[in-house]
Amino acid sequence: MDNIDTLARAGRELDGRESLGEFLAKTGLDFTVEKTPAYAASGPIPGVFAVDRIEANGLRAPIPGVSVGTKMRLFQNQAAFSPLDSLVSRDMATYVAGGSFRQGAVVWAYADLGAIFEVNRLDGSQDPISAKLLARNAHDGSANLIWGLSPLRFFCANQLNGMLKHLHFEVRVRHTACGTDQVGQLGGYLADLLATFRQAGVVWQELANVRMNESEFERFARQFLVEVSGVVSVETDQKSQDAREKREKDVADLVGFFKGGKGNTGESAWDGYNGIGEWLEHRNETYRASKWTAAQWQRHAASQAFGEGRNRRSLALRMLVNR
Repeated sequence: MDNIDTLARAGRELDGRESLGEFLAKTGLDFTVEKTPAYAASGPIPGVFAVDRIEANGLRAPIPGVSVGTKMRLFQNQAAFSPLDSLVSRDMATYVAGGSFRQGAVVWAYADLGAIFEVNRLDGSQDPISAKLLARNAHDGSANLIWGLSPLRFFCANQLNGMLKHLHFEVRVRHTACGTDQVGQLGGYLADLLATFRQAGVVWQELANVRMNESEFERFARQFLVEVSGVVSVETDQKSQDAREKREKDVADLVGFFKGGKGNTGESAWDGYNGIGEWLEHRNETYRASKWTAAQWQRHAASQAFGEGRNRRSLALRMLVNR
């Protein structure tokens, strides 16, 4: 399972060539939002507002659990995602998926910009890299409006958006009065994002040029797991024993993805990086597929695209570059 599958489970997968209006309608994002005074039993709460979701048919209801302040500016879905329409209409992109989390508190769109470059592997084969444009808009004030590029391998559509600190694949707009003007300029930032995206290709090619065997990757995998979850206790109680056994299983799984993940051959640091990316996305896959609710899929998709999953890929990239 890849991150497109994850996002499709959390939202709605598309045909690709929709207009913006069709995209918003098919993904359930054809609603507007409006701040309204929040009330307690004693009356209006000064400086606090609820956020109403107004459907295309005029039905209105507050988004559950959402309250914002006076300075919070709401960015409508139409405005936040309008630059996508220009790209799709010029055949520069196709829609992949879109949807919302927490009943519209956070909305997102995912579009494919096609192949950008190829990484040349040690065995002489090429690893094509495409760019996905991911946009997120938060109506609850929990996060900025974000437009970002995520590189994906064609062998496994597994996000490789670990970033070096000097590479910025995203534009963030704060929900403020100044941010309102920036929303109208989002389309102009795309060229800069693509230029920086291509710079990252140099880094990925360097990883593909560095040989790494199984024992070297196993040592790296142990270091990586320590960084993301802390040192395993040396105590002998049952809890510590369980933690050590889990660590060994994680190491074995990581080595498996390094050697046999989609497109991986276990030969280079590039295989190591992609192996970690696949492990982050695919671990506990059988349990997730059978047990997870829609809300859990939404949280997982958000983590892989914007949160801890992406941060751990960034960590893996920095560690491999600096080893």
